[in-house]
Amino acid sequence: MPSEKTPEDIRRHMDALRSTLDNDVQEVPWSVRAKSNWRYYVKSYPCLTLG
Repeated sequence: MPSEKTPEDIRRHMDALRSTLDNDVQEVPWSVRAKSNWRYYVKSYPCLTLG
């Protein structure tokens, strides 16, 4: 039998999702900058870049 969710449960769940999404969106510019920098690949994959 499925459990019934109250409107307050749904609000709390949505708040948690928004918080997670905010954190993910804030990390995107750093990730793009890092991955477009050749030093990132040398540091992350030294064997591949030397080889």
